[in-house]
Amino acid sequence: MEVLFLLVALLHEPVSSTLYGSRVLTGEVGGSVTHQCFYSITSANRHDRKYWCKIVEKRACYTIVSTTGYVSKNYTGRVSLKDIPENGTFTVTMTGLKKDDTGTYRCGIGPTNRDLYVTLNLTVLAGRMLAGERGGSAQTAARLAGPVWGRTPEHQYQLFLSQNH
Repeated sequence: MEVLFLLVALLHEPVSSTLYGSRVLTGEVGGSVTHQCFYSITSANRHDRKYWCKIVEKRACYTIVSTTGYVSKNYTGRVSLKDIPENGTFTVTMTGLKKDDTGTYRCGIGPTNRDLYVTLNLTVLAGRMLAGERGGSAQTAARLAGPVWGRTPEHQYQLFLSQNH
């Protein structure tokens, strides 16, 4: 009976969720970056708010874009967020980068910007970069948009890293 209880407990969905993503992103003034976040495919995560926010003065994280339809007025027309819940991923693309876009950001899930998140640093360089130095890419995100059922967020993230190095 104890073995059966343990087996049933192990087969249930984990209580805690995980979120993975790159910790560093680099772009150039006038260019664009795409960041991909990988999350556990749970019912809550599939339907919860996804967001991208910027940390200001090492305190609050101000929402830039979210799946509720909100877009900060300073980023209107140059940021998008696409959630692919069946794959457990969402991507954020920022275009028309400005030097002052450099900073610390979070991609996360939940009703507030203090729930499940990954923190990363975005650096926007003034000059041209060599090919291969750029952070994320829409092409990479598109390659990962295929079915990934049964993969953990960590596995998806490791796959992402192996395809980009």
